[in-house]
Amino acid sequence: MALSFALRIILRLIGIKIIAESFDGNPAIVFSVGKGWGYQFRKKRLAAFLYDFCNRRKGVFFSSNNKGLICFYHSEVRIPWYQNLWDEICVGLFAVGPIRLFPLLKRSKEIKRAQAPFGKHLHCWYLGVLSGHRDFTSSAELRNILYQESDALGIPVLAETTIDQNKKVYERMGFQHYGNVTVNGMTTYLLIRSPKPTAYSL
Repeated sequence: MALSFALRIILRLIGIKIIAESFDGNPAIVFSVGKGWGYQFRKKRLAAFLYDFCNRRKGVFFSSNNKGLICFYHSEVRIPWYQNLWDEICVGLFAVGPIRLFPLLKRSKEIKRAQAPFGKHLHCWYLGVLSGHRDFTSSAELRNILYQESDALGIPVLAETTIDQNKKVYERMGFQHYGNVTVNGMTTYLLIRSPKPTAYSL
């Protein structure tokens, strides 16, 4: 039990490191946590929120070399209210702050409104690999975990990005661009990948 607990802690730290490393240069992260003094702390708190949110919903998976990570969740999964509350308090106080909270909530509301017509879905919140270890094999391994879950459940995968290059990567992975959400001058591309009956392999 002690080893299992220790392993969970280690994996969480690795996961947060992978996520936080990829945040630099992302307009959505600056929109969420700002920049300047305290940026490094706030982005790590946001990375921790993302990891914990998906992990509580059984949607965190590492690549076989532990250098890559995918975080997603089923739209219908519910967890105890107090866990949601704690997550939201932590990210609100330590990552976002009161000044950025309203536009962030507005963006989240607009994205959810655009996603609503698709009904049940998997939301892919993050897929990344540590710099220096980025190769097709790790990315494809993580992608396949997500796609196999989507195909088995027969529900689509929804994702979003504010970066043009990431949009192109998603489209090469089989996603389709279905709309945009613009809040405070920042455009978010909305993407969907429909479930398929075929299996995916490396």
